[in-house]
Amino acid sequence: MNNKTKKTNLVRITPRTDEEMQELIDAEQDEALRTAYTEMLQNCRSHPQKRLWYTCWRVTLAQGGQLVGNVGFLGEPNEAGEVELGYGTLPGFCGNGYATEAVRRLADWAFSQPGVFFVLAQAAQGNAASRRVLEKVGFGPAGAGHEGLLFELEKPKPDNVSTYLSLGLALGVVFGTSLNNLAMGLSLGLAIGIAIGSMLDGEDKKKRQAAKLRRQNR
Repeated sequence: MNNKTKKTNLVRITPRTDEEMQELIDAEQDEALRTAYTEMLQNCRSHPQKRLWYTCWRVTLAQGGQLVGNVGFLGEPNEAGEVELGYGTLPGFCGNGYATEAVRRLADWAFSQPGVFFVLAQAAQGNAASRRVLEKVGFGPAGAGHEGLLFELEKPKPDNVSTYLSLGLALGVVFGTSLNNLAMGLSLGLAIGIAIGSMLDGEDKKKRQAAKLRRQNR
């Protein structure tokens, strides 16, 4: 399902460093969260080149920088192009759209990474607020997970043809000017743009189909 929700600029999300993760662990009073953060830090140190998939990202207000929640992934993407995220809002900041925007931004970042086609998330059956966050971002139901209801968001399909048509038009003007034949230049530029865009869309389609096939066969 594509994300059709209007984007806002209420919050910023930034990944914590290892030092900041240790500070988070030291300050956490809840034993379960402390254990989870400790495991995340261990994974950050074990996978320094891919630590953004393991660290806890802070959610802060765009105006003022106050901490209002946390988001993060449950590890690197798997072979089926899936990655799961988790999220939470601090007491007193619920109902303001902060979690919705944070989840949207983190999902957008995940889709910008190679090989990621599906973002998963779970919500407890009785947690209507958590489900609404996912539904607002565009997640759809995907069955049951090990911690609650499972939701998924598929990466929007690209339209590189339209993008490269614009580039081809610009190139066509350059070609036409240099050849002293604008019509020929535009034809050449547009043909190049369509060819590049079609090739990139085709590659994305093949990778997406391969990811879906791996999901079906596991």
